[in-house]
Amino acid sequence: IMVLDIEHFRSDKGGNPDKIRENQTKRYKDVTLVDKVVEKDDAWRKLRFRGDLLNNKRNVCNKAIGEKKKKKEPEGDDATIPEEIRSNIDELTVDQLKDLT
Repeated sequence: IMVLDIEHFRSDKGGNPDKIRENQTKRYKDVTLVDKVVEKDDAWRKLRFRGDLLNNKRNVCNKAIGEKKKKKEPEGDDATIPEEIRSNIDELTVDQLKDLT
């Protein structure tokens, strides 16, 4: 059994999925599996990027909270998040967080 590195499926990383398709054909195996792997890998990479972005935003929030606590600013009693911030979480900045309590 030969294990294929995922990099071989990624044409943007120097891989060649056509070569893998050719090898599948020579082995009388299903060629559509290569397309499925490429499709699933693309979806995973997009989700991983989104997850990394959201982790970064969480770190921004934690930093803002830490700075407020360090300055002994009041924490407030309203835990609701305004809709304009929730709908644009990808563009969230520290300045937007300063107005929240």
